[in-house]
Parts: sequence; C-alpha cells; structure tokens
Amino acid sequence: MVVHELPDTEATLWLRLFGRGKVQARAVQQVGEISHQEPLGDATLRLLVAWRQSLPQPSKRSEEEQELAMNLERVYERWEQKVKTQGKIEGNLEGLARALLAVLEGRGLVVTASQRKQMVACTHTAQLDVWLHAAGTASSVKELLATPAPRRTRPSSKTKVSRS
Repeated sequence: MVVHELPDTEATLWLRLFGRGKVQARAVQQVGEISHQEPLGDATLRLLVAWRQSLPQPSKRSEEEQELAMNLERVYERWEQKVKTQGKIEGNLEGLARALLAVLEGRGLVVTASQRKQMVACTHTAQLDVWLHAAGTASSVKELLATPAPRRTRPSSKTKVSRS
C-alpha cells in the first residue's frame, strides 16, 4: 500500500505524516487539531516541532525538505504560542508564590517544608492571590493555607439587560 492511498483516519495518522504534499499537510493539520484533546497529540506535536528543527538551513534544503518545512510551519507556530503562554503562566505563579513566601518571612512566620511545597506547587492564580492578600494579617501559616479561593460565579443567562 502507498501512503497517499491510506484512508484519512486517526489510525493512519502516523504513517500519513511520512507522506508527501497534501497527504502530509492534512496529517500535520490533524495533529494540530488533536493536540488539545488527547495526551498523545501533545507528544506528537513536540515530535513534529523537533523534526522541523532538525531540518537543514533553508538554503540547504532539498525540495522534499522545503515542502516538509512548509507543512510543519503552522503546527510550529501553534506550539510556539502555546509554550510562550505556558511559560508566562508558570512565571506568574512562581512570582506569586515567591511574593507570598517573602511576606510571610518578613512577618516572622515560620513556613514548614510541606507548607512551602504546597505554596510553590499551587497552580491556581486565584488561590495564590487570596493567600497573598491574607498573608499580611494571618496569625499563622496554617490559618493562611486554610483560606479558600473565592468560587467563580457565572453570570446568569436569565439576567436581562434593560435598555432605556
């Protein structure tokens, strides 16, 4: 069987990535579409990015490598944006956790290793914000960590806006 004759299904996706032209371009597009839905999608996306980065410099690429690079470019851009966004979120979380620890230290409150680990491991900005605001008045770290983040409320779909 020839790659371009394979059915356009998820079961043939890996093989179609090694095809050419429209077959490969469609397979790359499908990887980009499933990357948000399935764990293997993200791993496949990372492999495609690594594949793209391993290609020779543009001036030294064969026609096949040029075509592959073009097919992988859109997926690469999506991956790059995802990595940047993820990095910003992680940096923000790290900054909040550091600020929280600095306030507690400045107040002379003792933070145990497990408490420090809980703060640094927190992945919810809202929770870190609550802790940071409460850090100035909490009588203990234990009390602080018991402070829950506010629940998110969704606007009611039944709420009507009156126009005057």
